[in-house]
Amino acid sequence: MINREKLYDLIYNKADKLFKQYNPCEIGKNIFGEICCRNTLSTKLCCTGCEHLSKNGCTVRCVACKLCLCVGTGSIYLKLYKLRKVAYKYNLYRIRCSKKEIFGEENNHETI
Repeated sequence: MINREKLYDLIYNKADKLFKQYNPCEIGKNIFGEICCRNTLSTKLCCTGCEHLSKNGCTVRCVACKLCLCVGTGSIYLKLYKLRKVAYKYNLYRIRCSKKEIFGEENNHETI
């Protein structure tokens, strides 16, 4: 039996490590000093408008957000794609949902 919560954490941690290693979003400041990604003029990030976004970044651990890239090239994309397939298979891929929202308020340790 696979513990879905442990699998969720494993996928999240691997994806987080890849984001730190490759920095695909390149979040920084544009020439006007506004927060942007990949040094563009747009201040709309993928997560703009998400209820879990604070001024300091994301407040939850969301697997889907770690597995989704708006730019689909390079070795990080392939690595994230493999993780995304596993997340889909075990119904862990839900956009802008926290782990708590996926598994419910109780810590039910659901297995399949």
